[in-house]
Order: sequence, then structure tokens, then C-alpha cells
Amino acid sequence: MAQVAAYWDWASHLAFAPGKQLRLSEKATKKSLRLVNYAMRRAFKLDGGTPCIEPLPQDHRFDHPAWRIPPFDTIYQAFLLAQQWWFNATTGVRGVTQQHERVVSFGARQCLDMVS
Repeated sequence: MAQVAAYWDWASHLAFAPGKQLRLSEKATKKSLRLVNYAMRRAFKLDGGTPCIEPLPQDHRFDHPAWRIPPFDTIYQAFLLAQQWWFNATTGVRGVTQQHERVVSFGARQCLDMVS
């Protein structure tokens, strides 16, 4: 019930926050364009494969050199961009209690980590 309450608190406040929704839409669009741009550059070998996003220094999930080979490089880039977007979506929603924000953010990270 505590998790349901946390998600309800987050979802209901996000539903009535058009400014936050707009920013999330803009971020999703920008991140999608960055990923497409990266994938196109990699497909046509236009640069040395400069990633559009780097993992955090403490994140070693993508250290293996195989993650730099297509299509896995695009997959890990998409994952990191999605992870960043979900962090923005689950934090900073006005009216959500800090405890509920932590629960929802943690839940989103756990779901994404299962995918990684």
C-alpha cells in the first residue's frame, strides 16, 4: 500500500503539472533526436563514435569494449538517455512528498536496471 500511495502521489501531481509535462515532452524529443543523430553518425561512420551521453563515473555496467560495437553502442546510449529521462520524470514534481519521490525514483531505477 505504501508503494501504491507513493505512485499515486507522484502520478496525480504530475497529471496536474502541465509545465513539468511540457518539459518532459521537450526532453524526450531532444533525447530522441540525439539518439537518432548518434545512430546515423555511427551507421555512416561520420565520426569516431563520440557518444551522445556518457555513463556516470560510478556506473561500470558499460565498461566492456563490446558496448562500443554496433548495435550494442546504440542500445546502451538509448538506455542511458531513458534512465536520465526517467530520473527527470520521477523527481522535481511539485507537491510530491520527498519520501514518495524517493520511492518512485527508486522503483523506476530498479525497473530500468532489470532491463540493463
